[in-house]
Amino acid sequence: MSEPVNAEGTSVDFSMSATVSQGSPGENDRVWTATAKHKLKGLAKQNVPIDKIARTLKRSVASTEAMIAKLGVSPPASDRSRSQPVVGV
Repeated sequence: MSEPVNAEGTSVDFSMSATVSQGSPGENDRVWTATAKHKLKGLAKQNVPIDKIARTLKRSVASTEAMIAKLGVSPPASDRSRSQPVVGV
């Protein structure tokens, strides 16, 4: 089977290697700026639910929860029951 060619007669590479990231997991994660961290702290202190904070900051809920934990900020009151481990089940 011969290689595909374009109209100019040049061979065409249809492999996905040029468009698919081959890097390590987390390579495309955005860095948390000081401004975003400050806004996160303020929203958490106002008891805004984590899912709404995440949407506001254009982050995933998991990323937002991780940063709340890293910063040592108490999660919003409405989300505290989700973040507590289940005991005796």
